Amino acid sequence: MACKACRLVLLYAWMNAVWQGVIHMHKQWIVSDPKIMMGKPVIAGTRITVELILEKLAAGESVEQILEAHPHLTREAVLAAIAYARDVLRADVVYPLAERAV
Repeated sequence: MACKACRLVLLYAWMNAVWQGVIHMHKQWIVSDPKIMMGKPVIAGTRITVELILEKLAAGESVEQILEAHPHLTREAVLAAIAYARDVLRADVVYPLAERAV
């Protein structure tokens, strides 16, 4: 089994490979409403946040495992959550974390 970082790199590469067919796909899948999950971005028609999907991927779950845990989700919805997060990070200034003194 590949390490978590390797899986994320592979997932990112795979997502970029299919990106040509899903440009701006997240705009139909990801919504934000102050009345749902305090306005956090969610998969449309659900209370599943983009944050939750990213946490599951970062914890080492595969897309398939996420789909098994949430049968009403689709692969496209999970990819849309990743694309949404990518676009948000591209639009923001991201500062490197300072190393902690031990």
